Amino acid sequence: MPFNYDPPYPIDGNEISLYLTNKLGPQLHNKAQYGRPFDLVVDEYGVNDIVARRLHSRQFDGLTIRRIGIAFEPSGVYLMGRCKYKGLGFIATVVMKPEIDKNGDFSLGIKKVKAGRARLPFAAAIIRRKIADRLEESAGEELFGDIAELLLNNGTIEPVMKVGGVKIRAERIVTVEEKMIISFVPYE
Repeated sequence: MPFNYDPPYPIDGNEISLYLTNKLGPQLHNKAQYGRPFDLVVDEYGVNDIVARRLHSRQFDGLTIRRIGIAFEPSGVYLMGRCKYKGLGFIATVVMKPEIDKNGDFSLGIKKVKAGRARLPFAAAIIRRKIADRLEESAGEELFGDIAELLLNNGTIEPVMKVGGVKIRAERIVTVEEKMIISFVPYE
């Protein structure tokens, strides 16, 4: 089992995470309105609260992923879950180092996919394909294109978003113990 696998317990129901609606969303909205650079600090605990309410269990063509959790470490982001595939049980870990590259584009920076402690070079392709198939079923084409590019090809997208009528651009992403810090600037 990976050293930092401590997933949130699933939260059933239709309630949206208070971390998302009362802290993260308002902070992003309010800071964007000032028209100057700002940092948004994203807490591991808060992200796991969001995950526990929406992504706690998924099934893709024989691959079951449960107890999904995210850990922020200085070395990157660890997305982990208990998996069962063709009778085999294991903890899958996707290791990412999200970044804004030299061209100013965002990348998840997927470094490796592991099952337990063993690195599985073929697992990345299987897991990415199954997730992409599911996304294609549930997302609009434009959104799917961006997400598919990030997941399937470890590609990039332009890190620009509109918040309360104001466009902002992510310029830097840093992970530290239990936090991710995203630096934004106004965008015209």
